[in-house]
Amino acid sequence: MKTDRSRIIASLTVIVILLGSTSFTLQSYAEKSSLKVSDFEDPSICGSCHDQHYSEWQRSQHAMAQVDRLYLAEYDQASKDTGGLTDPFCTKCHSPISYLAGEIPVSSELGMKGVSCDFCHTVSGTTDTGNGAFENSPGKSKRGPLRDPSASGYHDSTYSELHRESEFCAMCHVVNHPVNGLPIMTTYQEWRQSPYAAEGVTCQHCMMVPTKRKAAVTGNVRDEVFGHIFLGGHHEYNLKRAARLTLEVSSPVTAGENVTIRANVTNSGCGHALPTGVSEVRELWLEVTAQDHSGKLLFQGRQYYRPVFVDEKGEDVGPLFWRATKILSDNRIAPKETRTERFSFNIPPDATLPITVDARLLYRLAPQEVADKAGLGLLPVTVLAQAEVSAGRSGILSIFGLPAALVAVAVMALAALLILHRRRRQ
Repeated sequence: MKTDRSRIIASLTVIVILLGSTSFTLQSYAEKSSLKVSDFEDPSICGSCHDQHYSEWQRSQHAMAQVDRLYLAEYDQASKDTGGLTDPFCTKCHSPISYLAGEIPVSSELGMKGVSCDFCHTVSGTTDTGNGAFENSPGKSKRGPLRDPSASGYHDSTYSELHRESEFCAMCHVVNHPVNGLPIMTTYQEWRQSPYAAEGVTCQHCMMVPTKRKAAVTGNVRDEVFGHIFLGGHHEYNLKRAARLTLEVSSPVTAGENVTIRANVTNSGCGHALPTGVSEVRELWLEVTAQDHSGKLLFQGRQYYRPVFVDEKGEDVGPLFWRATKILSDNRIAPKETRTERFSFNIPPDATLPITVDARLLYRLAPQEVADKAGLGLLPVTVLAQAEVSAGRSGILSIFGLPAALVAVAVMALAALLILHRRRRQ
């Protein structure tokens, strides 16, 4: 472990020196920036007029970005592995106001509020895609997606096309390894290559679902006002519409023979891969079970969907992405893609027909062992989609739970008795 840590620190330090990087070196950025935490408004002030937005934001992951325990567990491990060199890199998107003010570690009350109102609404431009490539101009003018903002006695309002585009989200929802450039989070690229992008459906349409209402208590009712809950992998609304699942069973289904199950998983409701985001942490898997008419388990199989990041030794680094040097594989499901998974097994000769096959697509925010280390307790498993099918004919005796082989013997015995009875009568 000590050798691994020394290697990581040495690599990061060399790159920082060679590139003169300010992207994740706090001291160099602090010298360049003249911003202070006090240059930004507290969200509660915004809530005085934008009460609905404020209430939604309070329940969002943006509000929790700096205090989320899964994040903090990852942050602490990365900091330990790299001697603190990853601290600014992570803080840049989880507490951007603190980053802009050179406050690392985060200590201010506002910094602890994560991605808050005045950060997003003072973004004036972007310098690149990902790794916190934002430019901010805090002050009296607030930027947003309304083309005809109502006059405010507290601040000026400026229309920003960027706030309506997926590129706004891409500033932080794309993450490349700070040393080797390995793509770690590719949510924006997944959307860009999807049919949704071609149709003009942006991130905001799904994650900030617009509704008819007021943008501020003193404003007019508008046909399209974006929500601020920021729906995603934490919200059942999006999870339940993410995927579809169908089942097919090869025929004939006969006791003593092999059978093949085809499970068709469709990414039907996501404008990005399923799963996305910190997909090396998320758990998504297909679980297929089969049982006979008596309830006896015949088969159980799983298929996981995730990218596999490996280090220079070829070992899976799991959620510890900063140790990764290569993507070994990535079998996540693209937008509107249907993936067919095949499972084959033998039906025992004594099985009672018909068989029942059940398939479930399951999702969990993180592996339970990761949650345990973060002190989160038992994480719920959400069923994204489910399908069930029965196959194989059952004879009259099978209805009473008798094995298929026994039914065949009974039928043959009955036929023999009938033949013998007729011969005796003759």
